[in-house]
Amino acid sequence: MDIITYNIQCPFLGISNYEERLDLIINKIALYNATIILFQEVFIMSFFTMKIFSKDNYIKTRLQNIGYSYFAQSTSTANMQNAGLFIAGHYPIEIINEIAYPQREEDERFTTKGAIIFRIDHPVYKRLTIINTHLHCMNYIDEYSLIRMQQLQQIKDTLIKHNVFDNIVICGDLNIDSIDQTTYKYYEKLMELFPDGKDSFAPPFPITNPPDARIDYIVYYGKEFEFHNTQIVDANRYKSHSDLYSLEASDHLGIQTQLFHNKYNE
Repeated sequence: MDIITYNIQCPFLGISNYEERLDLIINKIALYNATIILFQEVFIMSFFTMKIFSKDNYIKTRLQNIGYSYFAQSTSTANMQNAGLFIAGHYPIEIINEIAYPQREEDERFTTKGAIIFRIDHPVYKRLTIINTHLHCMNYIDEYSLIRMQQLQQIKDTLIKHNVFDNIVICGDLNIDSIDQTTYKYYEKLMELFPDGKDSFAPPFPITNPPDARIDYIVYYGKEFEFHNTQIVDANRYKSHSDLYSLEASDHLGIQTQLFHNKYNE
């Protein structure tokens, strides 16, 4: 099973050439034909209707054009905008639970951050419980890092209530920097959230959020599955013969990986 996670940097009120940037991302994603795509920052504003304001219909149309048939997204909006989580897949999506994180500080006063916990209807990969999440915004102070740990604990508590203890995949923008040594202790806590935690990237960690942080993840907890062929998904448009952008698709880069069952494969 191929998984892609990508924070698409949906700007506040949907401005800043959003559709052009999104086209770059979807055109790049189309090359992988991933089983599941997980987006963050596909925000819906509570004071506008979905049809009038949000870009989710545009996203769905573009993804349907490249072969995706099943979709799910954040529904809870306790604040000005929802969690911005969006899922597309080739198999039916079974939502187990949706979480709205209660912890909000000044930098997150407009957003209801949260998580979607789900499975897909596939004979082998239905064994996986998958989480798409976007944790509290990036800041190296302990106060914000502790909020992220509380949010991860909320995911864990919810999974335990549903009797889920392994074969767990947590994906998304976790805002936990695995490179910076001052915050590495929180990365270690992420890996220990459930037994047998495995990062889809092995050390040394590649940079997936330019210029100097790695905060996007696909993490698996369990023994039945293994990661293969993990890579960065870079949808940016570059100037000819240059490493400079002519158009930055997002302030993040995506991650693509393959999860193989130790006994079965597709």
